[in-house]
Amino acid sequence: MNRYLLLFIFLFFLDTSLSAQTPTVSIGTVSSCAGQEVFLNVTASNLFSVVAITLHVDIHSDSLSFVSITNVDPQLQGLVYNYIPNSHSLYVSWYSLVPVNLEQKKIFDIKCVVVEVPALVSFSTDCEIVDNVQGILPVTYLKGRISSSLPEIISQPEAQTISTGGVASFQVFSDNASGYQWEERTENGALWLTLTDEGAYAGSQTNHLSISNVPVTFDKNIYRCVLRNEACTATSLTAPLQVDSVTSVSDLAEQKNLGCMSSPNPFNESAVIEYYLPGDGNVSIKIYSIPGSLVADLMQSDMTRGQHHIIFSSDGLNKGVYLCRIEYKTQYDRYVSTIRMIKN
Repeated sequence: MNRYLLLFIFLFFLDTSLSAQTPTVSIGTVSSCAGQEVFLNVTASNLFSVVAITLHVDIHSDSLSFVSITNVDPQLQGLVYNYIPNSHSLYVSWYSLVPVNLEQKKIFDIKCVVVEVPALVSFSTDCEIVDNVQGILPVTYLKGRISSSLPEIISQPEAQTISTGGVASFQVFSDNASGYQWEERTENGALWLTLTDEGAYAGSQTNHLSISNVPVTFDKNIYRCVLRNEACTATSLTAPLQVDSVTSVSDLAEQKNLGCMSSPNPFNESAVIEYYLPGDGNVSIKIYSIPGSLVADLMQSDMTRGQHHIIFSSDGLNKGVYLCRIEYKTQYDRYVSTIRMIKN
């Protein structure tokens, strides 16, 4: 007698426990971006002795492009679906004479291609799930969502103006980016060059790109950063680089007008370089190509205060633009002036 009483009590509490759990069918939430393929999990909970399923899912065509139903649970063999593009409606149905339990499991995936984010996928009100005891079950249907996983750019790189030989620095900031890649192109170039940490470049795959000892040939180059988060990318605004070839910050010295000039300018075979020294000191005069190569070492000597000149012969040099760098040093000071010279 006691054994039957205990069995009755057990079954009573089991029934009470099961009835207290709400039957639920939910669509999952994922993060993605436009152009990516996603799988939205459809999960069933607390469904017992199920013999029929009819689901009506609204897929918004402005945000998603439906592909198929995939990864169907083996218990739901014979499941069929039909997508109607005009109404953006997905109908899923299944029937069996043998009841199945869907206690806490994925029953299938909705495969879509993302058109734009965010996007919602929801159940219509005509969904029905039937068991072999109560008939139509009081199921709660929960909608799904596709949120954006695009890197969010908080701060864009800014334009830089530096002198020849200086250091250019570009930065971009994001809270959710997992990777960075800096790119470069010339002012009139059509293609972007992917940078690596070689030569003058450092931090090409971080949020901070540094370019050291910048030559004048980098003038008007343009830089941008491609940020990555999972399979999604976002591109920063572009930032131009302006390189001033007249003076050089690499000397880290106070600049002073030494009265430098070259005549004629442009010149053909030779040019007269004139300069004024405010006091006695050591003078160095060198000629460089625009990329920064030394082409002529004209002099390095102690000179007295006053006006001076030297003749530069351009034999063997091609036509183009050259830089004449005059460095004047005393015991206490150091000054540099640069002249742009054009050979015809």
